[in-house]
Amino acid sequence: MTTAIAPSPRFKIATFADASAKLRKAGTDKGRPIVAAVLHLAPANLSGHEVCNGRTKGCMAACLNSAGRGGIGATFTPAGELVTQNAIQSARIRRTRELFADQAGFMARLVADLEKLVAYARKVDGVPAFRPNGTSDLDWAVIPCIRNGRQFANMFDAFPDIRFWDYTKVRARIGQYFAGALPANYSVTFSRAETLANKVAAMDALRGGMNVAVVFSTKKGERLPDVWNGHIVIDGDVTDFRFTDPQGGYVVGLRSKGKAKHDTSGFVVPV
Repeated sequence: MTTAIAPSPRFKIATFADASAKLRKAGTDKGRPIVAAVLHLAPANLSGHEVCNGRTKGCMAACLNSAGRGGIGATFTPAGELVTQNAIQSARIRRTRELFADQAGFMARLVADLEKLVAYARKVDGVPAFRPNGTSDLDWAVIPCIRNGRQFANMFDAFPDIRFWDYTKVRARIGQYFAGALPANYSVTFSRAETLANKVAAMDALRGGMNVAVVFSTKKGERLPDVWNGHIVIDGDVTDFRFTDPQGGYVVGLRSKGKAKHDTSGFVVPV
């Protein structure tokens, strides 16, 4: 693997992998190092704007929005609602409000960050990768942007060399997956939660060949189940780069972490 010696990019609104606990795990794509970044918004409606239309009570209570630096000095209710802000939470709220107040300006800043990501990846002979929904679940395919004076339908079209990936609880994404309507460079994994509607959607996704992430009560260091509901389980904790997973209706097994260890809603599947 090539050693990155170039100075890390300084982003306006994205977070570079080295600064994100979610993305620190090493990964490669066809032998080249993955150089990744993520966008963190204020989840649910913490900013006054809903950005997680498929959310459930279980996922809210277990949300990683409060993990790492996002939780230091901030307080939350058991349901995941923000009580006391810290600098990280304030930045996520401000960033989310900026997106809704000035979408064109926000996307211009995001495009500038993605340009830096691509340039850095080129310097270290890496594969640029970006997760738009680090703590949100928005449909970025319908948000246009401008790159080098040219308007594109979305960031995926504007940056064909970037590998994008996300998790989602929005059932409409399953339909887009089945119809082949998702951008070719955008990998989306459905996320199983505790509600009946979500469980039905998760099984529909698996039967149709879409990968589904499932959080198990398996502890750190313990082996995940080999099979769940008739589908092979792969270890999703090895890396967060879901676009490197085998495709075809696999269960992406995740071990419960943080507040999810105490889940009683059914969001976490007992083992």
